[in-house]
Amino acid sequence: MNRKSTLYSILCIALILFVGQSSAIVRTEEVNDWSTDSLGTYFEKYNVFHDKKNDDQSWSEMVNSYKDAIASNSRIFGSGVDKLLSGFTNSVGKQTGLAKTNVDSFVTDLKHQLRQLELKGQLSKDRVQAVLDKAHHQAIRQKIMTESEWNKAYSTLEASYQEPSWYQRVLRLKPNVEEGSSSFNNWLQSVVDRVANKGGLTKEQTKSIADQLRSSISNTDISRLGDKSWLDEFTSSISKHSDIKKEKLDEVIESIKKDVNGYKVFALDYTGQKTKTAAKNWCQELKSYLEGIKDRIYTRINYYKSLILSRFQYKHHEVSHEFSHRGVTDSIKSVAHSLTSDWEASSKSRAQSRSIESVKSRVSGVADQVTSAAHHHATDTYHHATDKLHHASDKISNVHLDHLKNFNIKDSFAQFWRNKEHDAYRKLGYTEAHIDWIQDYLSKTFKDQKTCVRGKSDEAAIALKRYLNALHVQPPNQVDATVHKLMRHLESWRTLVN
Repeated sequence: MNRKSTLYSILCIALILFVGQSSAIVRTEEVNDWSTDSLGTYFEKYNVFHDKKNDDQSWSEMVNSYKDAIASNSRIFGSGVDKLLSGFTNSVGKQTGLAKTNVDSFVTDLKHQLRQLELKGQLSKDRVQAVLDKAHHQAIRQKIMTESEWNKAYSTLEASYQEPSWYQRVLRLKPNVEEGSSSFNNWLQSVVDRVANKGGLTKEQTKSIADQLRSSISNTDISRLGDKSWLDEFTSSISKHSDIKKEKLDEVIESIKKDVNGYKVFALDYTGQKTKTAAKNWCQELKSYLEGIKDRIYTRINYYKSLILSRFQYKHHEVSHEFSHRGVTDSIKSVAHSLTSDWEASSKSRAQSRSIESVKSRVSGVADQVTSAAHHHATDTYHHATDKLHHASDKISNVHLDHLKNFNIKDSFAQFWRNKEHDAYRKLGYTEAHIDWIQDYLSKTFKDQKTCVRGKSDEAAIALKRYLNALHVQPPNQVDATVHKLMRHLESWRTLVN
């Protein structure tokens, strides 16, 4: 029996070693088989500096090191955010009859914001609560969660941050969620340890490097980490706060640069970086603002309905002077006008500016109708006047439906494509960074329907095939089918806008 157990153990160990070596070989061979264009595309996607004088072998080694960093960092980051959101993900996962895109978008946005905090060592209780407080209204308004479900999920989160009980302290058990900066601290310590192991640094110098690196990463956007500007600033900061000699400083910076670039590549995929998806975010924010207008106008309608009803109970012929036309006008118009300052900040493109002005104009027009209906309260019967108010407010609620549809379709094929294919691409294994790159390329290539001539379409198909093949998410035959489907979407879009 013992001999069988021993043989079984040996076979298991051999199998583990064989599989581990095989997977490493496959990974290396895959990267080494990449073309120069594929390697260049990888660096450009993550905005990682690469010396164009180097050969493909050097580039392949860099890509392999970043892939290793992704695997290593994925073991450091992630568990804290998942534990914090477990109550919310379990709750929305039980819902039925909801628009799946709304639920997925809600959870994805929460994860994105909390992961951003985690990557900078800022996953503290107060910061997490601030993120959730902003999401609370959206969850209730979109019926993603009920108030009781939200409170239950929120209490689960609060329990995660409770101080360890006496038996946890005695047994030295970890709390449900460790200190908000623990993941970042673990990564930072691994970087500093690698620098220290090279030798030639005092404890004070090592501590100074750790402090400067922590400060620099915490105060820099992820997409800027590791670029020339960041390296110059970081090098200058180290020089000012330590007495490291130049030769040793160059060695330290080179080591840290590799770690920071690996961290950046991981972070962009981990967070699903959204800095390039402004159009999607802008549309969602615009939609939320318009729904907010509807809610606020309905509140005003109910107020004036109750006011009119009380006045008609005592005076049947006209409403008292308190219910003045000017007061109603200013009140309702201020609702529509309140959007102006918020929208101005996000109107960074001509297409967005035109859309904003159009929506603002239409909202103002509908607000005038609401005002006019309110004015008729003074002379019309109660039911006739309130009918007019409801008719006008219904127009407010529908403003975003037809206009945003036109914005998505007519102003941007890139947005049209993203709306159609985002979820499908995520299921295939593409990251937010990949999808952002495709949307950005489509946005630049097809600015309007006039550019969608045959030559332009063929050129885009070739470029997209090259990009998708370089990612190695799908085999070449599936990439061909994916690009062909995208071209069909292009033809459909041209039909809709013409």
